[in-house]
Amino acid sequence: MLERSEINIVSKSSAPHKTMSQDSDRPARACSEAGKSAQAAYPPFARILVAVDESEPSKSAVDLAAELAAKTGATVRLIHVIDTTQNWSPEFVLSGRANLELFRVEGQWLLQRAQKRLGKQICSRHELLVGNPIEMIVADARQWNADVIVIGTHGRGRLGTLLIGSTAQGVVQSADCPVLVVGPHALNPVKAFLKDQHVTFTTIPHRIEFTAARTANTSHVPAGQFAKTLLVKLDGEYALAVVPADRRLDLELLQRSAGVGEAKLATQEEIAGFFPKCEVGAMPPLGHLYGLDVFVDLPLSHQEQIVFNGGTHDQAIAMTYREFEKLSRTQIVEIGNPNEKPVLSGALQI
Repeated sequence: MLERSEINIVSKSSAPHKTMSQDSDRPARACSEAGKSAQAAYPPFARILVAVDESEPSKSAVDLAAELAAKTGATVRLIHVIDTTQNWSPEFVLSGRANLELFRVEGQWLLQRAQKRLGKQICSRHELLVGNPIEMIVADARQWNADVIVIGTHGRGRLGTLLIGSTAQGVVQSADCPVLVVGPHALNPVKAFLKDQHVTFTTIPHRIEFTAARTANTSHVPAGQFAKTLLVKLDGEYALAVVPADRRLDLELLQRSAGVGEAKLATQEEIAGFFPKCEVGAMPPLGHLYGLDVFVDLPLSHQEQIVFNGGTHDQAIAMTYREFEKLSRTQIVEIGNPNEKPVLSGALQI
């Protein structure tokens, strides 16, 4: 889920766009109200223009566009501008024509990578432009009749040319349509990890819940497929224990299965420190992401699909179990018992 504090929606009151509501005619508005999904705060954009470069904010801008387009069916247009207003990096001593060709290759690679990041399910196109980035982005948005421009806050391309930085401010000041300015780390780190691993997954938004069983129910997922993730300490070493929502973790079984002298739950303070980007109790069972071994309860490994919290209490991630196994150092063991009476440890149901 997007961190709303990292996204600003800016529109020009002097030139209200046809897709903006009256409330959106304010000069600036930040999407920061807790509890609302990103798309609920945005108008139903049909044409989304994204300016891309090599930076992390640019990747976040592409991911935001993909999330919006998936919800609205919008078309995404990706552009990269070769900036001719700046001196090219002095390390390149080639002729101007050779330099330009080098930047063209770089730009095409960036656009192709961004389109791949969007995914095949998103209708998209891309184009490489040459000129003043601010002027080219604004003109392209006007010519294409874009409903919104999505742009990162800063960043430099691999060859040293500045695309996004003061450019974002200039686009905000000059554009006729709303501009979404995306800061670094706007993408949920769990989704970023899965995208970087080229894993096929589905996001399931749902009502905020704090137990695995209730989350499975509100997500319309069988409890046997929903993974409950717990941080445990095995002889003082951290690991993840994963059981289905309809079972509870048995620490004695885990101790014997792991071959350790002591198995206990980590404290909520330890969990918060270990997963700083996740809400407590909503961490995913992704061993490679956190450098942890994962102990998976045997019944869960028999499921075709696995669903788990994606770092927040209002979104779940679904993927095939086979894909999940590629993302963790998993050990399949019997560490759970059927739920009879929930066992509580602080705010966590085990």
